[in-house]
Amino acid sequence: HFINNIFLNIRLPRAIGAFLVGAALAVSGCCLQGVFKNPMADSFVLGVSSGAALGATVAMTFFTTATVFGAGTVAVFSFLGALIAVLVVYNISRIRGKVSTFSLLLSGFSMSAMFSAIIYLIMLLNRDKMENVVMWNMGSLASMSWEKVAIALPAVLVYSALLMLYAKPLNIMLNGDEVSRSLGVDTHKTRRNMLILTSLLSAVAVSVSGIIGFVGLMVPHLLRMAAGPDNKKLMPLCFVGGGAYL
Repeated sequence: HFINNIFLNIRLPRAIGAFLVGAALAVSGCCLQGVFKNPMADSFVLGVSSGAALGATVAMTFFTTATVFGAGTVAVFSFLGALIAVLVVYNISRIRGKVSTFSLLLSGFSMSAMFSAIIYLIMLLNRDKMENVVMWNMGSLASMSWEKVAIALPAVLVYSALLMLYAKPLNIMLNGDEVSRSLGVDTHKTRRNMLILTSLLSAVAVSVSGIIGFVGLMVPHLLRMAAGPDNKKLMPLCFVGGGAYL
């Protein structure tokens, strides 16, 4: 009974949670590298991770015992922080109604730096909570539970499936905006929709595990070397490969 309890309530949710988080980060990284045509792009670029970290820091410092809709405040606040960060970055980078990849990258990096500064300020003013914030920012699957798996599973499956529908337009967009428009791809709408979906996918992953780097950056590159650049094959491979890796 004791061994069954360890396996069913501790090990199994961690294993499933690790697969879901790894899959979400790898698919997000693959999509962002294609959208930005930048090999260094991942969920950190848009400020998703730093926004989630700020939300989690606020929750751990000021709302330690509260719950929101039955879920822990850290998960809820980190998810909301990630979405707010992307919303701010997207609106800052809009110039004359259009959003360029360069302005998005620049806005993402600058907002990440600002969010990090706010996190350090909160930590300095609340030193008794500093250890919890640092541990969350390091990323961990130790607190994974069936409740978190139940939240992450449908979200990761749905957002990943929706992103995979954009594999063909993303392949075309790699040839440049002018060529893409001549082939009937609405680059502005496609880029916007993919950024929204990757942000939601990354936000779900970060909210249940904290910040886990490397997976979203490196797994797509490793699989791209093995399977080629076709996103129709690469995205499903990233889902399986990222999950298996983590």
